[in-house]
Amino acid sequence: MFWEVKDDGFEFNCSEGEAAQVSKIEEMFSEGKASIIGEDCYIVSHEHIAALSTNERALLDLPEIFPYRLRISANGALVDRSLRYIVDFVKPNGNSFINPTVTGAHIRISADLQYTFNIGQYLVVKKVEESNKKLASTDEVEDLTRYNFLNFADIKEVAEEIDAELDSYLKQNKVVVPKRLSILPHFEKNGDVIIAPIIMGENGEEIPFNGDFQKSFDARDNVKTVYNGTGVFYVIKPEVEEALKEIKAKHRIPKKKAKDFLKSPGSVFFSPVFDFNLADYSDRVIEIGEYKYKTESNGKSGIDWLPPEGTAFNSGNEVKNLEITLENVDEIAALVYDARNENIDFIVYQGEKYIITAKLISEIENYLEIKAKNKAGDDESKGVNHPEGDDGKDTTGDGSEKKSGANTATGSNGSDGDDAGTKVKPKKNGKRVLLIKDNFSHISYNAEIDTVEEIDIAEVDNCLNNGITLLNHQKQGLEWLVNCYANYKGALLADDMGLGKTLQTLAFIALTRKHLAKDKNHSVLIVAPVSLLANWQEEYSKFLKADTFEGVVMLDSETIKEYRKGESYSLKSIAKDHLVLTSYETLRIHQFAFGKIDWGVMVLDEAQKIKNPTALITLASKAMKYNFGLCLTGTPVENTWVDLWSIMDFAAPGYNLGSLSEFKQNYVNKIKKDNSDKELIKELGHKLNDALNPLFMRRLKSKLSKEGYLPELPQKIIIRKPEIMPVQQKLAYESIVASAMDKSVTTNTALEIIAKLRDISLFPDIGTIDERSISKEDAIKIFNSSARLKVTFSELVNTYYNNEKILIFIESKKMQRILRTVIQDFFKIKVPIPINGDMRGEIRQSIVDTFNESKGFGVLLLSPLAAGMGLNIASANHVIHLSRHWNPAKEDQATDRAYRIGQTKDVQVVIPMALHPVLRLDSFDNKLDELLEFKRQLSEEALFPTADSAEDGKNIFEGITKTFGGINVQTITYDIHAVDAVDGITFEKIIEALYKKAGMLSVRTSESNDNGADVTVFSGSKQPNLLIQCKKTKNYQSNIGKDGVQEIKTALSYYEDIHSCSFKPVVITNAKGFTSGAIDLANANGVQLICRAELTKMLELYPVEKIYI
Repeated sequence: MFWEVKDDGFEFNCSEGEAAQVSKIEEMFSEGKASIIGEDCYIVSHEHIAALSTNERALLDLPEIFPYRLRISANGALVDRSLRYIVDFVKPNGNSFINPTVTGAHIRISADLQYTFNIGQYLVVKKVEESNKKLASTDEVEDLTRYNFLNFADIKEVAEEIDAELDSYLKQNKVVVPKRLSILPHFEKNGDVIIAPIIMGENGEEIPFNGDFQKSFDARDNVKTVYNGTGVFYVIKPEVEEALKEIKAKHRIPKKKAKDFLKSPGSVFFSPVFDFNLADYSDRVIEIGEYKYKTESNGKSGIDWLPPEGTAFNSGNEVKNLEITLENVDEIAALVYDARNENIDFIVYQGEKYIITAKLISEIENYLEIKAKNKAGDDESKGVNHPEGDDGKDTTGDGSEKKSGANTATGSNGSDGDDAGTKVKPKKNGKRVLLIKDNFSHISYNAEIDTVEEIDIAEVDNCLNNGITLLNHQKQGLEWLVNCYANYKGALLADDMGLGKTLQTLAFIALTRKHLAKDKNHSVLIVAPVSLLANWQEEYSKFLKADTFEGVVMLDSETIKEYRKGESYSLKSIAKDHLVLTSYETLRIHQFAFGKIDWGVMVLDEAQKIKNPTALITLASKAMKYNFGLCLTGTPVENTWVDLWSIMDFAAPGYNLGSLSEFKQNYVNKIKKDNSDKELIKELGHKLNDALNPLFMRRLKSKLSKEGYLPELPQKIIIRKPEIMPVQQKLAYESIVASAMDKSVTTNTALEIIAKLRDISLFPDIGTIDERSISKEDAIKIFNSSARLKVTFSELVNTYYNNEKILIFIESKKMQRILRTVIQDFFKIKVPIPINGDMRGEIRQSIVDTFNESKGFGVLLLSPLAAGMGLNIASANHVIHLSRHWNPAKEDQATDRAYRIGQTKDVQVVIPMALHPVLRLDSFDNKLDELLEFKRQLSEEALFPTADSAEDGKNIFEGITKTFGGINVQTITYDIHAVDAVDGITFEKIIEALYKKAGMLSVRTSESNDNGADVTVFSGSKQPNLLIQCKKTKNYQSNIGKDGVQEIKTALSYYEDIHSCSFKPVVITNAKGFTSGAIDLANANGVQLICRAELTKMLELYPVEKIYI
């Protein structure tokens, strides 16, 4: 058997698995979601199993998600040791399943019926199991009481998130758990200040029961672990208890000390739970408060408008609907922006996972535009005039000193006035962050510069390991860096990929440290994408002497836990003489801990991560304390010139570019109306470049090579290889364009169409294919199904016969797995695990090292985004861009993994292009190529934004549809063999469409808590309504068991009750038939069984159009 349930997870024996399954498990291993426990054996934790999607479970042949509700009840009182929680698994009729067997994320109802939990269900069951186990072993009464209440709150919270049923005890009792504290000063007539606590949540939001809590708190001289309020229990964690004891001990501040106290309450209350002493942070930080996502003044989010590759057809495919409102759109926009910035295709909002689709992005843009218009209308009616880029809130004050700790903690102005005790309440659930002087509407923060004596770069040789020598252009770069360090706050090194930015940076850091006194030997912080952290550590060991730092520390989501102190984190132990490596995400999450450290040099690698001035990652980076800020990027301008402003606002805030509002007026707005005016763009680009001097350095390989700075590089030969679309791809392409021309098309609809054309031009079945349906004999069939894949296959064959190596850049993980399978089967080689952004750094580097060291023919699959950073794969001299990235700079970065210093052969870069046989040059691939080449040429001549934009997509759409008329579009329909190749969710959609074609009203049920039914069919008065369970199988030549019959039988009463009508229960499968046990059970319960032969006839009678589902 491929998998087996164990106490610590699901054990997978890959020797028993199919190629697609093994590829998925290896992918999970590379992402840290699976562990090797033996030869070909992996263990995947129950939590990671619970987080899998429906299609991923089907791929791994795991049981489906448990489709029923959970009921949670409490047996005993919160103060009793005998308290136990009970989880019942509830049938649709309200009765519980009898004695199910639960092991982690697996539940067995009977010998024939088993399921896996989704992540919410799993966490509830796990919490209950842990609670009951601990309650049986806890001895101390105080610990027991506190634990009972804290655990009660946790269980109730996760249960409510999955809409579990709660008994009356759980419903009626409310538990509040303060995570942080603030203070509320009350001024007495004699001038003394009485301090009362303000209880707050994890993100600094004030808990609405403060007045009630303060009464309970004041009623006793000592601090309790549990306070009984009005209809609510307040449970005090140990670290909050210690802070409350401080307030009890120092609750009265004498008049003579009151003024000093209000300026710095942290000098009296020391607990990190308070965390209101701004003196610990950079002078750019003005407040600890609620984060509000800000968009551009036109209401645009800055989110990549294209959804991830291979997801364009997911509008109804395993996607939960996320309700967007004017109230939550800012937060959702921030989550989506950060996710796309990290090349992640989903967000987690309020505990639920949502796939990022074209529809979601369009809705975000729509609501942001509405919000922007509403705001503009409000401002006009009030006579308010905001500079462009300013949201109307003066977050920077007037440029004077930042607010004191008391101002932040209490909302006080520090005076003795009547309003001194007023506190502005932050919104509930707001993100608590370091708020900064942002330089948006005017320059409110200019970096202070401490000049240092000149440093002789000749000493660099004493800093480097033996055998390491800088090339001439690298010495020039180091000299420039040292000059910037001596005279300015920071710099931006934007060299082309492969010129050694990492080596120049490490040499610079080592050289500057030799000139620092021991007491000024502050640690150095390097922030990089998580996939590059291991590379930085490796390069440090390779280039610099071991004693450059006392220690090298890598801080990620796991290792930073070593620095946790209660609810807070402290990095003081590594504040001196350490090289600290961390990711942007870790910095964002733990910005309070990082922000208290005085960093000597702070390096932002791939600094385009902070291109959005209002993103959380950007604000957290700019809130740090650093003597010198160095930004590294090969793409300083991606979306707009604002990217460059934002990066420089970290490196040298206030230097030459003006405020964001002024910068837009001087540069961005001048090309907004016409971004095709090459001469104007060149003029402004050169002007911008001059304004950045001397803090900006950008050198291209091509130019340095001509000037003699580089060893002679071989040629980079770019070959565009157009190929006519095969018939199925052509028909799919035509159907998509035709569907757009049959109706009025909005901008958002046009962009959704472009996303679909992008996916179809890659592989027409990418959104629906079941990976397990691909057999070893299907390699040629797969390659011949797509024009791009046909070109790819031809290049693979040529590379194979030349005994050389090839890199294939492809974004979709699903397509990566498919390609990996067919390449391995056809060429009889082992293809490494594809390199993606989720891959652990050490595994990523290990794969590259092994690939570089191997001899002969080899293939490596990579995401163009994940591979565009920090990888040296010069052992390959063939590159295929199977996915086209809409930003040519990103595409060139990917190519430079092979075309770089150290490459000894000419590098052949192949761009496969799918052309429609009639449209030809008006096909999507050619239109996109023309756009990328236009941007590429401009960016080489001047600083120019190269990233994709919705306007680009709309222009391509108009160009495609303009020449499409007159083509006779044929309908694509499913036959039974095409049905065999789809995934389970698409199978459900086919069945839904099938009954619609028959003239009935059919509706798919929800993805979660479907209670055992997939499709409801309302037939009208002449025929019975149908309640359908769909069972799609890869093994269609065999019979399926009775689990589908059991599920639909159980679901019947529930659906008849909610719809107030009767249903005929039906099970439909593509399998040959049903087992005798299934037939007997169906006959006994009036369940209709439809198998392969009948389904084939139905598809012939009611053809289902393939492209519309």
